[in-house]
Amino acid sequence: MKKLYVGNLSEATTENAIHTMFAEFGTVERVTIVTDRKGRSRGFGFVEMNNDAEADKAMLALHARDFAGRKLQVELAHPHWNEATRTRVLRYESGEQMESSPQTRHAAWSRGILIAQKNARP
Repeated sequence: MKKLYVGNLSEATTENAIHTMFAEFGTVERVTIVTDRKGRSRGFGFVEMNNDAEADKAMLALHARDFAGRKLQVELAHPHWNEATRTRVLRYESGEQMESSPQTRHAAWSRGILIAQKNARP
């Protein structure tokens, strides 16, 4: 199974639209559009496909394709972004104080969250 990063999505893009687009190339296991605390799209998401060859075909065909007036960015997802890391980043985003690991700090940094500033002491 391969997990693909899909970037440069418009705010109006739905998970169903992404699923339909990727389903042309094979079986789509799951589609997730990342949202902020208010439920607005952050402009990127992830698609998991069962077959690696189908995922590669989709990645090659859809990268830089015009979708809703934007050129999509489709590439392999970074392996450090998993559900545990996502949960920790969302906890930071909500302002919760907790210990951080380099993996969490990098994942948060990739979402534009400056953890060091949130946890800095005066």
